[in-house]
Amino acid sequence: MASPLNEIVSELSRLNPDASPDEICSSVIDQIEAVLPEVLRKIKLPSLPSPAQIRQEELKLRRVRKKWRAFREGPSLERKQMFIQQLEYVKYQLNGHEADTSFVEPAVTYGDLDTIPRLIPRPISRSSTIERRLAPGGGPALILGRVKGPLRMHTSLIEERIEELFPKMSLDAEVQNKIFTDFLFADVLKAVEVRIRSFVHSYSLKMSFNILSRRDIEVPEWRKIILGVDAPDLDFDQKMAIWDKIDAEVRQAIHEVEQRVSGSDKDRVKAINRNLFIRMELP
Repeated sequence: MASPLNEIVSELSRLNPDASPDEICSSVIDQIEAVLPEVLRKIKLPSLPSPAQIRQEELKLRRVRKKWRAFREGPSLERKQMFIQQLEYVKYQLNGHEADTSFVEPAVTYGDLDTIPRLIPRPISRSSTIERRLAPGGGPALILGRVKGPLRMHTSLIEERIEELFPKMSLDAEVQNKIFTDFLFADVLKAVEVRIRSFVHSYSLKMSFNILSRRDIEVPEWRKIILGVDAPDLDFDQKMAIWDKIDAEVRQAIHEVEQRVSGSDKDRVKAINRNLFIRMELP
């Protein structure tokens, strides 16, 4: 059975026989960018499992023989909790920032889900296609010909392009909890994330990020925030150069937040800046 992505790409290719793979990718990504915020806003999240439930499951698994654990169905309660918290964080980011989904046509109704817009493949309007900067020089990072290859080529290209536009950014549980309890910290982290995503997009880099909270070994009461950066396709010298640029982008983003706040919040933003460290994964 074909996946929804394959079906969309197939329909777009049928409606646009002269479109290049790059144009089809841009069309799919444009629609995803328009629809996804509204989907996330309207999604109803389940309640978080209680700490007692998580602990009970952990103790139960300890009593199960290791060879039988592989047959356990579904993710653990702890993984479910982290996933729900990540969605909560995304919904928090989207709060108050309405996305323009006016060009997304309404689809057939599915009960209570008919208020959520869906991807409707349609002919591509080249005049309305968003021009994307995919390389530092302003030109495309990849030159492609007409659509002649198999459908999988389109799907793979779309997956790669989505990874470029939306680099993976994960948060550990402690950072997520701090986001929900400290709105200023959340604003700083959001500004950093937006700046990083813009930077990665402008240079067409394949990168992932991990934000962690760590206790200092020498001063245990000092909690540091570590922004881990992984750029697997770059060599050592390139990573060192990108490291400096990312650090400059992050500090500028935090400085802009500092300029927007007043009073004691300025000192708090400065403290966040001092406690934020960037670590590049080196070979």
